[in-house]
Amino acid sequence: MLGLRGFNLDNTCDLCGVSTESIIHVLHDCSVAREVWRNLGFDDTRQDFYGTTLVDWLKNNCESYEYLSQPRIPWKYVFPQAVWQIWLHRNRFIYKTRRKEHNIHVQSIKGVLSFL
Repeated sequence: MLGLRGFNLDNTCDLCGVSTESIIHVLHDCSVAREVWRNLGFDDTRQDFYGTTLVDWLKNNCESYEYLSQPRIPWKYVFPQAVWQIWLHRNRFIYKTRRKEHNIHVQSIKGVLSFL
């Protein structure tokens, strides 16, 4: 029905152009998100980070007692800020700029530091 009204029903991720867009894809699996997580210290081989469902992933990281190494900030503060920055980036990309940003991890850390 929406297609008949002129809405684009293509559900391919706008950021990577490869996979089907979903919440878990945008925040966790998309190449843009993976770059953020790698820059924050989580490489692609970490099964404890990448091998869970969306709900478990969010819960585990928001309750984590780990620390970001430099600067030393609790991961449970950095993680939700990074998720938020990835989501904001996705929306800016789609609705405004059409440019990929490569400093989302820095914006995440600055966001946390502004509240501490």
